[in-house]
Amino acid sequence: MLKLFKYHLPFRSPFKVSGRTYTHREGIILEYSEGEIVAYGEIAPLPGFSEESLEQVISVLNIQREILTGSFRDGSIAQIITVMDQIHGFPSLSFGLDMLWHDLQSKRKGIRIAELISSHKPGEVKVNFTAGLEEKDRILKKTSEKVGKGYQTIKLKADTDKERLIDIITALRENFKGIKIRLDANECWSKEQAVKILKELAEYDIEYCEQPVASGDPEILHSVADSVPVPIAADESLRNFSDAKALSDKQSVQYFIIKPMLFGKIHDIIVTKQMADAHNIKVVFTTALESIVGRTMIAELASVLGNKNIAHGLDTGSVFSSDLSTLTEIQKGCYHFPGKPGIPFTPDASLLDEI
Repeated sequence: MLKLFKYHLPFRSPFKVSGRTYTHREGIILEYSEGEIVAYGEIAPLPGFSEESLEQVISVLNIQREILTGSFRDGSIAQIITVMDQIHGFPSLSFGLDMLWHDLQSKRKGIRIAELISSHKPGEVKVNFTAGLEEKDRILKKTSEKVGKGYQTIKLKADTDKERLIDIITALRENFKGIKIRLDANECWSKEQAVKILKELAEYDIEYCEQPVASGDPEILHSVADSVPVPIAADESLRNFSDAKALSDKQSVQYFIIKPMLFGKIHDIIVTKQMADAHNIKVVFTTALESIVGRTMIAELASVLGNKNIAHGLDTGSVFSSDLSTLTEIQKGCYHFPGKPGIPFTPDASLLDEI
């Protein structure tokens, strides 16, 4: 039988993303048992980014629970996910059900999830760390700690204070010669600001700038990318395969930032990666602040679909004051895979409420 559990995980401290303050994360853990095998999935729409709400997803799951249980049993779940995706258009629902199905198959076959997704051998997954809109000294201290632990890439949150940003980047370059620096503007710049700032930052060897302008008009993003020497990454502008195709056809960006929980079906993610390769666009996977269940699945995707030698945004477990497992995820700046089939742990039942 398919079981549903709700979680509420508080963050260590509130933080802001795109003008929204987050204090906790809520989501659903799916559990499906088959003999001694227990498989898991996670559904966690992100308020302010996902169009669907957690309540809407729970309603659909409760109505369709019996059908879903049968489809996992007889193997028709892929068709059911496609139909539900067409009817509801809830990416988090599609991804969570797909995650559960891949976890179940991997445990049935005794192989890693990555081996179900691609014939390529799973590779090492480097991770970046993030520095928010903090004082320079705090950022330098954090960078020193992270570099000491093997991290090689920092994602620096940016705002409209150009002088402050240049001051921090200059200090990072002076103190940490080999570190890669990427920026995340979270849509905060106008086209004119983006072009001016990124031209001035060209000399600092910026890996890329994530979503410098608002996602509403892809032509503006294309215009910025065409005007500046710093590579541009699409994040908020990339929410589905249609977005990916439009960006690829226009050759608007050099990087795709894929958040699977906001993207949807794993098949669509695979096809997007293939299209990105055809257009010489690099793919970076990152979380939408899911629990460790979702992060594990995203890491498996990154190990075979993410571009090699690029850090991925998987170091978000540290934002929680408690999580569904104490499994050590990051070792020496890379995601640690235990080598076991599927989701390799049992979520902490004390943090789950059955629906």
